[in-house]
Amino acid sequence: MNFFQAIAQALTPQGILWTLVIILLATFMHELAHFWAARLQGVPVNSFSVGMGPIFWRRRWRGTEWRLSALPIGGYVEIDGMAPDVGTDGVADAPKHGYALLPAWGKIAILLAGPIMNLLLAFLLLGGNFAANGVPDVQTNRAVINRVVPASRAEQLGFHSGDTVTAIDGQPLPVQERVNGEDVGGWTRVQRALSVQGPHSFTFERGNKTQTITFDWTPTVGESGPFWASNTEPPAACATSDWAERLPRRVTPSSMPCRRS
Repeated sequence: MNFFQAIAQALTPQGILWTLVIILLATFMHELAHFWAARLQGVPVNSFSVGMGPIFWRRRWRGTEWRLSALPIGGYVEIDGMAPDVGTDGVADAPKHGYALLPAWGKIAILLAGPIMNLLLAFLLLGGNFAANGVPDVQTNRAVINRVVPASRAEQLGFHSGDTVTAIDGQPLPVQERVNGEDVGGWTRVQRALSVQGPHSFTFERGNKTQTITFDWTPTVGESGPFWASNTEPPAACATSDWAERLPRRVTPSSMPCRRS
């Protein structure tokens, strides 16, 4: 899936709604940080708006006019003394109150408060997401050998724990592909390849080197489905536990030398 496909997939009513919610939340927290940095230094804040453009709701509270504006694409705070004063003659003059009277460090604190709040908000949101759902693995669905059973065919062929299969029979192994209308991990190609009798070649990465092992394979088909020839294990069986459970009893999950990573 490329960038534009990912964007198109996200353009659902629910996706658009969550995008607007996140924008409004980030805007509110950003402007709130500017607001508090000013108020803590005694600088009045004339208005606080979430959204831009026409104002459809406003309320004055504690010296500030709180606003909701029509366009949910940003927001603003009007801090006293930041904008030039305009006289009755229409001439703009440098302000001599509020923000303008602060020392340099005070002005910098107000200006940096918003970006710092964005960083903190991103950290909290990502941290909460990772705590709830786990940290994503950028190599999900790649075929990585977890363990090679001693005296197995895999060991005889020269496979090692930690090898990452990158191609089967000369065809690159994708991280993900579409099979029969469903997105499946590329590791499932190992299962399909080893269900076919004949010569096979597995290309894999070991450290910074790429190697290829060629071998002849003979699967046996029984009543309960395909299984590997007696006293052998798949030379690089990259399976999740649910696939291992579907194998006949002659090949147990503990004998599987690979895993999905």
